[in-house]
Amino acid sequence: PLSEALRRANEAGARALVEPRPTPRRTIPRVELPDYLIRLQRAADDEGRRLEHLDEDERDAARRLYFNAAAEVDVAVRDFAATAGLDRHTVEKELRQQARQPPTE
Repeated sequence: PLSEALRRANEAGARALVEPRPTPRRTIPRVELPDYLIRLQRAADDEGRRLEHLDEDERDAARRLYFNAAAEVDVAVRDFAATAGLDRHTVEKELRQQARQPPTE
C-alpha cells in the first residue's frame, strides 16, 4: 500500500513536469483611445505594408515615410499615456489591437 501510494505520487509528479499548467491570463482593462491615435497607427501600418511591394530604389524613400509615421505614432502614444496617467505599453498594445479592427464608419 505505501509503495503503491509512492508510485502514484511519482507518476503524478512526473505528469506535472511534463504537462505544464496553463498560465492564468491577466485581463487588462480596455483603454478608450481617441480616433486620431487609431488613424495614425493605421496610416503607419499602411506605410509599412507598402514597403513589401516595392523595388530597392522605391523602398528607401518609402522606408523613411514609414519610420516617420511610426515615430509620429510613438510620440502621440507617449503624450496620450502621460496625459491619461496610463502605462505606455498598455496603450500601445490596445492601440495595435484596435487599429487592426476594421473601421466602423
